[in-house]
Amino acid sequence: MVVKKFFGKTTRDALRQVREELGADALILSNRPTMGGGVEIMAVADADVANLASTLSTSSSKHPPRNAPPAVNRPQQPAPIPRPTAAR
Repeated sequence: MVVKKFFGKTTRDALRQVREELGADALILSNRPTMGGGVEIMAVADADVANLASTLSTSSSKHPPRNAPPAVNRPQQPAPIPRPTAAR
């Protein structure tokens, strides 16, 4: 996935650059003003996002998360029954 930065005097100018280079379905990751009074937009092509999503869905099913604790089998115990308290 290639993230690209686009700069323009206005948001409209920067978005035009995004559409020209990445297409109308590009995903905007961030949009912020620059120190010089312009706008910076970070975007990625829609096809790159789709490829990343399919890669993540196939790889995540094969491997558990690295920071996941090991599964512990605990016997099922019924919840304790609360005792009635005396009314005051």
